[in-house]
Amino acid sequence: MNVPYEECRVYDWFELQKAICEVMGISELYFRDYHRVVGGKYKDLWHVALETIVPHEMKNDTIVTMWPVEDQIEDDGFWLKDRVWARPFFEAYASLAKEIDPEHAGFLVRFSW
Repeated sequence: MNVPYEECRVYDWFELQKAICEVMGISELYFRDYHRVVGGKYKDLWHVALETIVPHEMKNDTIVTMWPVEDQIEDDGFWLKDRVWARPFFEAYASLAKEIDPEHAGFLVRFSW
């Protein structure tokens, strides 16, 4: 039996993070120190990502399926609550996810540190 082979692109989280920062117009140095861009108390986009868009099964050296989120962004209560400052992050991620996955089928991301 011949099963057709289909290639899947696996994105590296750091590649995706770099692209998010480019869309947001910030240096990657500020991804973990976003408060230096917007002011106020400590703000960390990595932890926002972990709490919202990154699947809970993510561990070091794993590949997980991530999903587009543009529909959820319109609902401020969904993620933003007390994090209105994170809207540019969600919008940047949503635009990249839509570009990567226009059919909303999910895309693979590898996490390793």
